[in-house]
Amino acid sequence: MSSQKQILLDYCQKQGFTNTMFFVDDGISGTSFERGGFQQMQKMVEEGKICRVIVKDLSRFGREMVEAGRLTQIVYPSLGVTFISLHENNAPKL
Repeated sequence: MSSQKQILLDYCQKQGFTNTMFFVDDGISGTSFERGGFQQMQKMVEEGKICRVIVKDLSRFGREMVEAGRLTQIVYPSLGVTFISLHENNAPKL
C-alpha cells in the first residue's frame, strides 16, 4: 500500500469511517479532471453514493484551482458531500 493510501486509511480509521474506497489515477497528471478514477468517483458523488471525499492534499484532487474550488466549495456542499483535505487541515471537528 502506498504511503498516501496509508495516511488516508489511518485517518479514516481514527475517525471511525467505514466502507472506504480509493480512486486512483497513477501516472496521470492532476492538471485535468478527465481521469478515469476521478470520473468514477464523481459519478458516484452525483448518484448520492459518496458522502465524503478525503484527499491527502488538494493537489492530489486536482491542480486546476478554479474547477477544484467549484467542486469543493459549491458542487459538493450542494450535494451534501463533505470534502476533507488533510494537508490543508480543513477536516471538520467531530
